[in-house]
Amino acid sequence: MAIDFEADMSVFFSAEEFGLSASYELTPGTPVPCIVLVDARDDTTEIGGARFVAGQRIVSVLKSQVAAPAKGGIFTVTRRGGGGVDRYVVTAKPKIEDPDGLVWTCLCDPE
Repeated sequence: MAIDFEADMSVFFSAEEFGLSASYELTPGTPVPCIVLVDARDDTTEIGGARFVAGQRIVSVLKSQVAAPAKGGIFTVTRRGGGGVDRYVVTAKPKIEDPDGLVWTCLCDPE
């Protein structure tokens, strides 16, 4: 049986599984609907014996939904259960790190 990685990723990113409904916009007024995964784990760094916590998030989105996210773009993410939205600003050039080139990884700051 052949593995269809793109189909598997679509299921993984579905709102019924792990994904969250969202939109992406680089230019105000032009939102692109998408499904994202948000990694909200705290990233800690130790400097001179002191531990610092970075509040940045990793937002992952399928390339088929957002062709070219860019630094300065904004993801507006609907919380599960419709409890409002969170907005994340892309702070660095997004990367494609998966071997099949299907998923953008975006480093973001909460707005």
